[in-house]
Amino acid sequence: MMTTQLIKRLQNHKVDLALYVASGLLAFITDFTILQVTDSATGSLLFATAAGILGGFIVSYILNNIRFTKRHPESRAPKESLPLFAGLFVFNTAFTFICLSYNDGHLRLPRLVVKAATVGCIMVWNYLLFHYIVFRKVSKTT
Repeated sequence: MMTTQLIKRLQNHKVDLALYVASGLLAFITDFTILQVTDSATGSLLFATAAGILGGFIVSYILNNIRFTKRHPESRAPKESLPLFAGLFVFNTAFTFICLSYNDGHLRLPRLVVKAATVGCIMVWNYLLFHYIVFRKVSKTT
């Protein structure tokens, strides 16, 4: 009985992860496109980074909120998850800006490579945080 429940949970995680990766790819495309266009137009990496991540986060928040609330009845209401999501936006923007700035000043690798590596790191911790904190309500024990 316990083995059957474990297998079901792992299968649910596979589906969650696949949906998360699909929404992440759409968010990445949005983010990187805005980053490149805004940086070319303004010359401000900080502004371009924030604008790109904001665009990607809007796409990600909408898709992940829909995905999570449909698959998990215990999910938080959007007004409860949005402040947590906003905190991640600030942290992820700072992390991305630091990585891109360091690359531009020292490494000079192609921006797409650095951005993809940065987003890869962000996707790992965001998946865990989305799944266990941002969108999931804390169970109340009595």
